[in-house]
Amino acid sequence: MNYSINQLATIADCDAVLVQVQKQKDDLTYAKTTRDRQLAIYGERTVATDASLLAVISEITALQQVVDGLPEGSVKEDMERKIRRLEYRQTLLSERSEDYDLAALLDRELDVGLIDAELAEIDTFIAAVETHKATL
Repeated sequence: MNYSINQLATIADCDAVLVQVQKQKDDLTYAKTTRDRQLAIYGERTVATDASLLAVISEITALQQVVDGLPEGSVKEDMERKIRRLEYRQTLLSERSEDYDLAALLDRELDVGLIDAELAEIDTFIAAVETHKATL
């Protein structure tokens, strides 16, 4: 983008603009660090949630096969209760998995990309101001 940098008449004007822009850059750098960390944690949670969900489904399947072969009684009732608890856990994990799906991941990656673009534009702006400052 073309900036009106030529309107900066003094070195002090340039320094004032640079201080202001540097604060914006620092804020964006902090936001990027935070988003990068969140993105890494997000990936870890996605893998852990998917693994837990698969384990619960496997356990439900195995228990259901055992329950199907048991005669009526307290052992069968206990296993059926355990299956219901596992099915509830499966529901919770499924909902959590939806929170960490591909669309959500792409949205977070886009946030990081937008911050990168802003930082690159700020660097371009700073370079232009410093170049103009050197001519004063």
